[in-house]
Amino acid sequence: MTAPLLALDGVALGYGGDVVLADISLEIHAGELVAFVGKNGAGKSTLLAALLGTLAPLAGTKRGAPRVGYAPQRGELDPVFPFLAHEVVAMGLIGRGRRSRRDERRLVAAALATAGLTSETDVPFRDLSGGQRQRAMIARALVAEPELLILDEPTNDLDVQGQAEVVALLTALHAGGTTIVLVSHVLELVHRTAERVGVLTDGRLSFVEPSELADESRRAALLGLTLPKSA
Repeated sequence: MTAPLLALDGVALGYGGDVVLADISLEIHAGELVAFVGKNGAGKSTLLAALLGTLAPLAGTKRGAPRVGYAPQRGELDPVFPFLAHEVVAMGLIGRGRRSRRDERRLVAAALATAGLTSETDVPFRDLSGGQRQRAMIARALVAEPELLILDEPTNDLDVQGQAEVVALLTALHAGGTTIVLVSHVLELVHRTAERVGVLTDGRLSFVEPSELADESRRAALLGLTLPKSA
């Protein structure tokens, strides 16, 4: 098997010496779509920060430093700002090395096309639908041609149509060979798209098959939830 793009070996993660996640080991290989789930406070954001390289391990080893594209939760970019869709996408090139204007325009156009937003290139970001805004943020993460795409709650607060648009985009990207890591509380999204699912509970990480999320009782057990008793 080829070397992973990114790996954590026996890593402890936390803040100010306080451990949030302990003994975390995982490998992300090229072409995979791996999802991480857990209830609020389980450490999903902490794990993402480690994968992004913004949080150094307290212990253990991190291997690999792929080029990463990151799409945060919706709301990072205030929709009242007067940016056009292509300007939002172009932000993903900031700090990614000098390129000619021609190359920048080519990359932005390609990312917009991948996200299905070619017709919206000159539309103000504020005028896009929720699903279109999220796809624009994913295009911004893709524009610098990353080796690894990391998404934080990509369908958060979207209506049914917006969720369907994002799921279709992620499915197409994965089919095209894009390596994707996502965090989501929408277990239907995880069940439909992920090849592997990492479950965070009690400061630990375990992996399960996506099919295990199809059953409500099994989901509750994995996530440490208590189901309401039937009358």
